[in-house]
Amino acid sequence: MDVDVAALAAQVSIKHGLPEIKIYCDLLVLIFLIDHKKYDEVKACASASIARLKNLNRRTVDVLASRLYSYYSYVHELTNSLAEIRGVIPALMLGKHVLIHTVIEL
Repeated sequence: MDVDVAALAAQVSIKHGLPEIKIYCDLLVLIFLIDHKKYDEVKACASASIARLKNLNRRTVDVLASRLYSYYSYVHELTNSLAEIRGVIPALMLGKHVLIHTVIEL
């Protein structure tokens, strides 16, 4: 029984993918929807992306996460609904802030 390991590895990696790629694709979709002024869809997509980010604990996603947070707040600013996310962004950034201060103090 011959098994093509390379083909099997390619199928597994395509099936699961890297979280960085998924977040980057989410950012592209957000930008596209903002350009087409579909703000309700942007809110839904950004909320789903942020929920997915909460489950990740990878430093490689932090740069993409910051862009995602900025578009998330930008679309709420465009729709005059900043009050909805008043506590969300600081809560998301709190964990990152504590980590940064811990690293700097060491």
